[in-house]
Amino acid sequence: MTAVLLTHCHWDHICNFALFPNAQVVVPRPDLEWAAAQPIGTWELPEFHVEELARAEHVLRVEDGTEPLAQVHTLATPGHTPGHFAYRVETIGGPVLFAGDAVKNEYELRTGEVDMTLDAAESRRSIEKVRTLLAEDPGLVLVPGHDRLLSLRDGEVVAHSQLAAGIRAWLPGRAEPTTTIDLGA
Repeated sequence: MTAVLLTHCHWDHICNFALFPNAQVVVPRPDLEWAAAQPIGTWELPEFHVEELARAEHVLRVEDGTEPLAQVHTLATPGHTPGHFAYRVETIGGPVLFAGDAVKNEYELRTGEVDMTLDAAESRRSIEKVRTLLAEDPGLVLVPGHDRLLSLRDGEVVAHSQLAAGIRAWLPGRAEPTTTIDLGA
């Protein structure tokens, strides 16, 4: 079975669910209810996608502390949105925690400081909850909402890859169709 796990209902996290019409789509019930109650035009919510999530039959609305699919466990991580969830998934390679925007990036995991959140105090508590889980299980890999894979070992954040940045541009008059500019050099 193919499944799509949604951590929250912001546009950058739900708009592609429609590409998987035969998949089981899992969404936090509290976040879907919150998003559906917001006025049309709320900038971070794609109202047509939220409406479709609310009525689609292949959408499973889940609660905190449940196992909606085999080896998938829900964890309430409110703050960024009121009903935000993370998912702990047991994989062949070890446990993985999909944090969505509860922990957007390495900086938030390291410092507990957040931005772009509806409730900063709740976000900080959710980050601390994630840090506790990572500290208790050094094999747990964190997938932040907008960064590389991370872990916590002996209280220190460990990145699983190097960051790289570049720009690929079409520059007229060049023999190659695109030019890549490596920003790490």
